[in-house]
This record gives sequence, structure tokens and C-alpha cells, in this order.
Amino acid sequence: MRAKQDLTVRNEGFSKNRKGKREYLNDSKTRTLLKDLNQYLQSKVRIARIRIGDEQEIETLLSGETSLFARYLRKEKKDWLPRIGIIEKAQASSSIANPTTRFLEKPN
Repeated sequence: MRAKQDLTVRNEGFSKNRKGKREYLNDSKTRTLLKDLNQYLQSKVRIARIRIGDEQEIETLLSGETSLFARYLRKEKKDWLPRIGIIEKAQASSSIANPTTRFLEKPN
């Protein structure tokens, strides 16, 4: 459970007749979270790039996958085969918690 000092409560209007309170991370925790997320997305994974290379940043991988998937949805490509492994339910919790699994394997 997070300490109360990590959160900020703000009053918000959800609709015309509905008002409520919402909790947000405070500014310092938000900056830390965004810095850590950015650092994680810049880490390398061993999944071949679309054009050249054997490894890439996670951010580049996600960007490339979304591009390929969008082309498939627009019917520009006949099929789409994800380069990121499909995570089954039994493996999902461990794979998400540990990004060094075979789906997003970091180089040594």
C-alpha cells in the first residue's frame, strides 16, 4: 500500500451532475515513475529489427509492431505475425513481472 504522502487528492467533475475526488501520484513520484519507464523502454532486447540488426530498444520494438499491425488492419498486408511472443495466461504474471523472459530477452 502506498503512503498517503505519495498521493495527491483532486476534486474533479466527471459529468454535469457528478463530482468526485481522484488520487494522483505527487509530482516527485510521477517524475521518478516516468524516468524509470523511459529508462526501461530504452533497454535493449534480442529481437531482430524490421530492417537491420539483431537487437533493438523496447520502444523501437513496440513502435515497429504497432506499425506492422496498423498496416494489417488497413488491409495493406495480407497477414500479421507478431515478433513478440504471445504470452499465455499461465505465463503472463511471471513474464510481465520479469522482462528478461524469452519474450523480451535482454542481452547479457
